[in-house]
Amino acid sequence: MLYLLIFIGLILMFGMQRTFYIAFSLIFIYIFFTIFGALFSFFLPVIAIIFIWRLFIPKSKPNTYYYKFSDEDFNRYYNYKSHNNNNYNNFYQNNYNKDKFYDILGVSKTASQDEIKKAYRNLARKYHPDRYSNASEEEKKLAENRFKEINEAYENLTK
Repeated sequence: MLYLLIFIGLILMFGMQRTFYIAFSLIFIYIFFTIFGALFSFFLPVIAIIFIWRLFIPKSKPNTYYYKFSDEDFNRYYNYKSHNNNNYNNFYQNNYNKDKFYDILGVSKTASQDEIKKAYRNLARKYHPDRYSNASEEEKKLAENRFKEINEAYENLTK
């Protein structure tokens, strides 16, 4: 009798359609917790054990990759920072010793872009890793490092 009065009260407050939605929702929630509540109470000790276990297991540190600075990079950064009143916002913007890159490509400091491009292509063709596919591992590594230096020099000189 009480349920009937509650149902009639809901009809008067919310209307017939909303009352049926509310009733079906409440019935669904009741059935859901009746069925799965038993499963939850069954697995609750297992969940608690896993949770407590995770608290005491040391967490693995995430992999952090760092750029390895050479002494030259460190000195360049330190000198730049100390001479510019700790203003190092523009430190990485074309603040290179370009003499090194001209030496790597074997061109003069007054070389034009076409000469730089021609020297780059010749050296890249000479030290390309595909040309050293049948060479020893040491020669492959040397050629690969030289090829990377040539690419870096070309990129920095053509900016």
